[in-house]
Amino acid sequence: MTEQQPPIPSVPANSPEENEQLNLRVLLAEDYAPTLAMSARALRRKGCTVFEAKNGQLALDQLKANPGGYDIVISDYNMPGKNGIELLTEIRNDDRLKNLPMLIVTGNTIQDGIDIDIKALGGTFLSKPYERKDYFAAIRRTVQGSAS
Repeated sequence: MTEQQPPIPSVPANSPEENEQLNLRVLLAEDYAPTLAMSARALRRKGCTVFEAKNGQLALDQLKANPGGYDIVISDYNMPGKNGIELLTEIRNDDRLKNLPMLIVTGNTIQDGIDIDIKALGGTFLSKPYERKDYFAAIRRTVQGSAS
């Protein structure tokens, strides 16, 4: 079953979050089409180049075809084929991809232990629902954390 997600809320015009550009090459893995479209649109407004994948396996195929082509992978946790943790595991096991920053967005609760699994694999996570400013802050944290 595909989990449905709320839309990303708007940030007031002229706020620092609204004006700051990210300018990243993002591989966005999401099986729920409305969320994929909203997330891609929000990222493009931040100056990002967005490459879309409708599930974890398609994301992995894109990564292997162009291993240096992305600055970050943002993935839903619950997807058919490969879920977010399975995708993260594949990335960490590939020498060409192992240092790629990855953010997993999940509606599952922290009690499920998903956060521990993601952190153990060197990824970061963001729980749904979230505000747009938190989404972009998590992206910045993920990219900056991999650079240190």
